[in-house]
Amino acid sequence: MLSGCAKNETEDAKQIISKSIKAHGGVAYNDLQLSFNFRVFSVELSNQDGQYSYLRRFKDSANNNVTDQLTNKAFTRKVNNVLISLDPKQENALRESLNSVAYFALLPYKLSEPSVQAKLAGEIAMEGKNYYKINVTFKKDGGGKDHTDEFCYWINKANYNMEYIAYSNGGPRFRKLIRQHTTK
Repeated sequence: MLSGCAKNETEDAKQIISKSIKAHGGVAYNDLQLSFNFRVFSVELSNQDGQYSYLRRFKDSANNNVTDQLTNKAFTRKVNNVLISLDPKQENALRESLNSVAYFALLPYKLSEPSVQAKLAGEIAMEGKNYYKINVTFKKDGGGKDHTDEFCYWINKANYNMEYIAYSNGGPRFRKLIRQHTTK
């Protein structure tokens, strides 16, 4: 838990994250248009000076065109361009799943959000490279429904690229990042 961590561990983690954000695009995140395919979804993420829009499009089992959109203000679902009314439980589940896709796609930038609690957990060598190991938890206020999840990020000491991630949601997972997008 972060309450017992030294002040310099938190400050060091924030500095490392800041350098990693810069290595992966820095200020380009402030005016971002990004599209990609993820599983059966077509995803579009945009951010203009803090105003974001996350879109997820797909065809359902009845071949309907479904569009989910999450913005700073609301979540909506349209089926064949018709707005669908959702009960709160459905809306929250769909909102969280779309936000999760955006979270991972926008790393390390998302680690600059106010709810992030980061701690430098040490340094480690893997596959002949040296990494900073950063542990991340979230404040309850602003940390979302899964604010108790724990994440770990390994940031290359030489170039500040985020190269590995691990997280606890749904059971422990460890991933090597294959396609990294940087400003270099």
